[in-house]
Amino acid sequence: MELKDINTKHWQLGFNTDVVTDIDDIKQCIDTILLTRKGSDPLRPHFGCSLMDYIDTPVNTAIPKMKKEILEALREFEPRITITK
Repeated sequence: MELKDINTKHWQLGFNTDVVTDIDDIKQCIDTILLTRKGSDPLRPHFGCSLMDYIDTPVNTAIPKMKKEILEALREFEPRITITK
């Protein structure tokens, strides 16, 4: 896909340098949000998700906290999705 073929305002370069749009754009944004550690982006220190904080945490403690981190990050940074479950 070339720049002239993009008919939407929601697009970005993919991880493999292709242009992604629509659902692929949303999926890539979700990956970026969940794989970016909070505080690692100096221009957006609150951006991301702190999943790595729960490595070596007991599973019964880590899972609920990780779910909370994921939900909060996606609700804040990806307004194009609705989380139902």
